[in-house]
Amino acid sequence: GIGLAGIGVSVAGFAVVSKKLNNIKETLERLSHKIDHKFAELYLNQLYRDLFCLRGVLEGIEATKRLSNPKAELLSAASKLSELRSGIRGHIEYQLQQNTFDEQLFTQLTSALLLSDNARIEAYLMAEEYDSAHYKAEAIAGSYSELFDELTPYDLGQKHLIRHRDLRERISEEKTGVTAGLKNLITGLRDVTDAAMTKPLLIEDLNNRGISGHAYLKALGAQTEEPILLLQFND
Repeated sequence: GIGLAGIGVSVAGFAVVSKKLNNIKETLERLSHKIDHKFAELYLNQLYRDLFCLRGVLEGIEATKRLSNPKAELLSAASKLSELRSGIRGHIEYQLQQNTFDEQLFTQLTSALLLSDNARIEAYLMAEEYDSAHYKAEAIAGSYSELFDELTPYDLGQKHLIRHRDLRERISEEKTGVTAGLKNLITGLRDVTDAAMTKPLLIEDLNNRGISGHAYLKALGAQTEEPILLLQFND
């Protein structure tokens, strides 16, 4: 799916997060011209607040890496992310309830959800709170399954598809037309859900093998070429 690749693994740094949130803002500004102005103003203001709060929390997590004992700050950030992800999920559910479907906006909102969820798990891991990380990872996987399992390219293709000039592929004018973009989007959501389902097992294994969350995330961030991450542990 557009913009989904890799987000299910790790937050790749504040610069990447900031760029994605700016893309969402630009898409929302275009969307505001397509719907009722008064409703758009209320809806967009709330969404802006959620997204900029998300940016602030993610920036705060990045700053904790410079603290000698950041556990309290990390747990506070995880709590705030939990609240923000509820709002972002609500925006996604709202988009799915509409007769129109904006593929670009939906993808960017989903990216924001994934960024929030992965940052929350990383915060718990950096705080060495494996039980909380495991519990939240299971809840997140269930949430993705609930949100995305029933989605199909055909169902989305039945909606009125909103065009964007910057989309490379052309969207069929026919209501039943299903684009390659929608198929790729659904495939990306399936991959994200599958990856989320395995994360509780990963966390459990890290805990059982005595691998610190900090060591795991540091190694993950340093590995940019190989698909397999090797970690040392005491048997």
